Amino acid sequence: MAVLAVVFAPYVLWVLCKNGKTGWLVTFAVVVGIPVGLEFVHVSDVVASTVLRFLPLLTFYFFCFVLRFSVADWISDADMNPADQMWTQEEDKQNNFDQ
Repeated sequence: MAVLAVVFAPYVLWVLCKNGKTGWLVTFAVVVGIPVGLEFVHVSDVVASTVLRFLPLLTFYFFCFVLRFSVADWISDADMNPADQMWTQEEDKQNNFDQ
Protein backbone atom coordinates (compact mmCIF):
# COMPACT_ATOMS: atom_id res chain seq x y z
CA MET A 1 0.00 0.00 0.00
CA ALA A 2 2.89 2.34 0.68
CA VAL A 3 4.25 1.85 -2.84
CA LEU A 4 0.87 2.71 -4.32
CA ALA A 5 0.70 5.87 -2.20
CA VAL A 6 4.18 6.94 -3.33
CA VAL A 7 3.26 6.35 -6.97
CA PHE A 8 -0.23 7.85 -6.78
CA ALA A 9 0.58 10.99 -4.71
CA PRO A 10 2.37 12.87 -7.53
CA TYR A 11 -0.53 12.11 -9.87
CA VAL A 12 -3.02 13.46 -7.33
CA LEU A 13 -0.93 16.61 -6.94
CA TRP A 14 -0.67 17.02 -10.72
CA VAL A 15 -4.44 16.70 -11.21
CA LEU A 16 -5.15 19.15 -8.39
CA CYS A 17 -2.66 21.66 -9.85
CA LYS A 18 -4.05 21.21 -13.35
CA ASN A 19 -7.60 21.90 -12.17
CA GLY A 20 -6.58 24.83 -9.97
CA LYS A 21 -7.75 23.29 -6.71
CA THR A 22 -5.48 25.28 -4.39
CA GLY A 23 -7.58 24.53 -1.32
CA TRP A 24 -7.13 20.82 -1.88
CA LEU A 25 -3.39 21.32 -2.44
CA VAL A 26 -3.07 23.13 0.88
CA THR A 27 -5.14 20.43 2.58
CA PHE A 28 -2.88 17.76 1.07
CA ALA A 29 0.20 19.58 2.36
CA VAL A 30 -1.23 19.78 5.86
CA VAL A 31 -2.89 16.37 6.09
CA VAL A 32 -0.01 14.42 4.55
CA GLY A 33 2.94 16.75 5.08
CA ILE A 34 2.69 17.08 8.85
CA PRO A 35 2.61 13.31 9.48
CA VAL A 36 5.59 12.88 7.15
CA GLY A 37 7.43 15.49 9.19
CA LEU A 38 6.52 13.67 12.40
CA GLU A 39 8.34 10.60 11.14
CA PHE A 40 11.61 12.39 11.88
CA VAL A 41 10.73 12.79 15.56
CA HIS A 42 12.45 10.11 17.62
CA VAL A 43 10.05 8.32 19.96
CA SER A 44 11.32 5.65 22.34
CA ASP A 45 7.92 3.99 22.77
CA VAL A 46 7.47 1.12 20.30
CA VAL A 47 3.72 1.59 19.90
CA ALA A 48 3.99 5.34 19.34
CA SER A 49 6.84 4.80 16.91
CA THR A 50 4.75 2.32 14.92
CA VAL A 51 1.79 4.68 14.86
CA LEU A 52 3.99 7.54 13.65
CA ARG A 53 5.40 5.29 10.95
CA PHE A 54 1.97 4.46 9.51
CA LEU A 55 0.33 7.84 10.13
CA PRO A 56 1.34 9.39 6.76
CA LEU A 57 -0.04 6.39 4.91
CA LEU A 58 -3.31 6.48 6.83
CA THR A 59 -3.73 10.21 6.35
CA PHE A 60 -2.99 9.96 2.63
CA TYR A 61 -5.66 7.31 2.11
CA PHE A 62 -8.08 9.30 4.26
CA PHE A 63 -7.38 12.33 2.05
CA CYS A 64 -8.07 10.22 -1.06
CA PHE A 65 -11.31 8.93 0.50
CA VAL A 66 -12.57 12.46 1.17
CA LEU A 67 -11.34 13.71 -2.21
CA ARG A 68 -13.39 11.02 -3.92
CA PHE A 69 -16.63 12.76 -2.94
CA SER A 70 -15.48 16.12 -4.29
CA VAL A 71 -14.29 14.60 -7.55
CA ALA A 72 -17.78 13.20 -8.06
CA ASP A 73 -19.11 16.75 -7.79
CA TRP A 74 -16.46 18.04 -10.21
CA ILE A 75 -17.45 15.41 -12.75
CA SER A 76 -21.15 16.15 -12.42
CA ASP A 77 -20.42 19.88 -12.82
CA ALA A 78 -18.31 19.17 -15.91
CA ASP A 79 -21.05 16.99 -17.35
CA MET A 80 -23.63 19.68 -16.71
CA ASN A 81 -21.72 22.54 -18.36
CA PRO A 82 -21.76 21.20 -21.95
CA ALA A 83 -25.49 20.60 -21.68
CA ASP A 84 -25.99 24.16 -20.52
CA GLN A 85 -23.89 25.40 -23.41
CA MET A 86 -25.89 23.32 -25.88
CA TRP A 87 -29.11 24.67 -24.43
CA THR A 88 -27.98 28.26 -24.95
CA GLN A 89 -26.78 27.44 -28.47
CA GLU A 90 -30.19 25.97 -29.31
CA GLU A 91 -31.89 29.05 -27.88
CA ASP A 92 -29.62 31.24 -29.99
CA LYS A 93 -30.50 29.28 -33.13
CA GLN A 94 -34.21 29.59 -32.40
CA ASN A 95 -33.87 33.28 -31.71
CA ASN A 96 -31.98 33.80 -34.99
CA PHE A 97 -34.67 31.99 -36.99
CA ASP A 98 -37.36 34.14 -35.41
CA GLN A 99 -35.77 37.35 -36.66
